[in-house]
Amino acid sequence: MTRFVVRVLLLCGLTAAWPQLGLSQSRPSTGFGVQAGAPTGISVKIVRNAEPHYDLLAAWDLDDFLFLSANAVWERRVEDMTDVDLRMFYGPGAFIGFRDNSNDNVAVGIGGAVGASIWADRFEFFLQLLPRFELVSRTDFDIGGGIGVRFHVPRG
Repeated sequence: MTRFVVRVLLLCGLTAAWPQLGLSQSRPSTGFGVQAGAPTGISVKIVRNAEPHYDLLAAWDLDDFLFLSANAVWERRVEDMTDVDLRMFYGPGAFIGFRDNSNDNVAVGIGGAVGASIWADRFEFFLQLLPRFELVSRTDFDIGGGIGVRFHVPRG
């Protein structure tokens, strides 16, 4: 577990320290979309005036698994990209999963999100890695992730 925590903190620290990245200038919105990968599901992002923003995912395996995760994410805009609104993001989170065909019916743990997104008007296209450390009902480490798209509706 110590290696996992050190790696996540190191990755977050390196991302935050990149000199070519600046704070994102986001307007409040709620993005609705999908993510394809491991896991595949429905994605919602709540963008606020101040960071962190919130990234939610509801995913399922049609056979036997329901997965819910929530991450607080910080974004950094890549300033060198003048023609594309490219942003890097990272942040901690938690998850809960429910299994049907297992002796361990509930999985609970900590995790996070690290990735990149490209914004085109109200569309956000993203690629992310989701490291997960299961603490209940067993101890397990896994890395998921996926690609996706969200359509943002302005708030306020």
